[in-house]
Amino acid sequence: MRIIPFNDTFFICILFCLLIFLTITFFFKDKSEKTRKIVLLSYCGLNLILFIIYKINLSTNPATLVDKGYVFNIWEELPLHLCNISLFLVPISVLINNKKLLSYGFYIAPLGAIMAVCFPDPSFIGESIFEFYNIGYYFTHLNIVIVGLLLVSLKLFKPTFKQLLFLNIYAGCIGVVMHFVNLILRALTSADVNYFYTINTSGISLLNLFWSIIPVPLLYLVFALAILNVYAALVTLPFHLYIKRKNKLENNLVCE
Repeated sequence: MRIIPFNDTFFICILFCLLIFLTITFFFKDKSEKTRKIVLLSYCGLNLILFIIYKINLSTNPATLVDKGYVFNIWEELPLHLCNISLFLVPISVLINNKKLLSYGFYIAPLGAIMAVCFPDPSFIGESIFEFYNIGYYFTHLNIVIVGLLLVSLKLFKPTFKQLLFLNIYAGCIGVVMHFVNLILRALTSADVNYFYTINTSGISLLNLFWSIIPVPLLYLVFALAILNVYAALVTLPFHLYIKRKNKLENNLVCE
C-alpha cells in the first residue's frame, strides 16, 4: 500500500482518522468538562509519543529516505513547525484554560497539517504506508487535525469572530519568536532551520509569490497572515450563524 497524495491509501488513512474523531466525539461529547479535557490531553499525549518515536526512527536514516536525498538533522526536526508546535501548545492551553490561545490549535495548526499531508516532502511519497516513518509523518499530522476538531466537538473551544483578533496577536508573536529561534539556531549550528518559513520560502510556490512582492525575511509573511484571516473567517461563519439562529429560537420561546 504505497501512499501518494489523493490515492486510495491516502483516503483510507483520512477515513480511518475521521472514524477516530467521530468515535471519540460520540462517546465523550456529553461527559463532564474534566473528562473531556482528560480525553483530549490523553490523545495529545499519544500523538506526542508517536512524534518522538517517529523522529527517533528518522534519526536512523532509513535507506529508502537516504536514497531520496533525506538526511536527518535534529535541529531541523524539533516540534516548532507551523503545525506540530501545537503538540505542546494545545495541552498547555487546555491545562491553563486559555480559550484564546486554543485558537491556534483550531485554526492554524490543522491548516498547516493538512497542507503537509496533501503536499508532503518528496521523501514521504511513493513508499509503503507501513514504513514507520510514513506512519509517523502522516498520522502525527492527521492527529493534529483531529485534535483541532476535537477542541470544538468536545466543547472546549467555541469559534467566534472575536477570537480572530487574538489569533492574529498569537500568530504574530509566535512568528516573531520563531524567527529569532531560526537565527539563533543557524548561528549556533550548521542546520538551515526555517521554522514557520520566516527566513525564506523553502521553494513553496505561494510563498515565492509573497517574497517577490516583499523580499524581506519574516515581513513577507504578512500576506500569509491576510490569507489566514480570510480562511479563519470562512471557518467561523457557520458557527456564528448557528449560534445566532439558536439564540433567536431561544428568544422566541421565551417570548411565547
